[in-house]
Amino acid sequence: MRPLPGNFAALLFTLGMVGTGILAVPVIAGSSAYVAAETFRFRSGLGEKPKRAVNFYAVIAGGILIRIAIDLLRIDPIKALFWSAVLNGVAAVPLIGVIVWIATDAELMGKWRSSLLARAWGWATFVLMGAAAAGMFHFIARGS
Repeated sequence: MRPLPGNFAALLFTLGMVGTGILAVPVIAGSSAYVAAETFRFRSGLGEKPKRAVNFYAVIAGGILIRIAIDLLRIDPIKALFWSAVLNGVAAVPLIGVIVWIATDAELMGKWRSSLLARAWGWATFVLMGAAAAGMFHFIARGS
């Protein structure tokens, strides 16, 4: 990167990273608000007035406040991302199990019941992710 900006390469890179971070906070907070609105079926949209979409704007404000708290508490954002990924991986195991179980139920799914191959892949994923989570907890407990 140095040939174009010269000695200001590090400054330009830093400003780009800070700018990206500043843009990411409202985007993540906004997308979280849309997910919450879809999940809990409350009024949503940035075109809505705050009085009409109180829950939607509360989720956005909550996301921004959490990010401010992370900064004030000096929590390393990379570690926070790592541990959130770990928690997502652990939480995915029972969710995959429930999804495969529901997809297997002919009475519930009717003609959209999953194929034998899809069920095999689903249960294999469930077992492998469960083993990975169990292995992680085992090694954490051993202190390795």
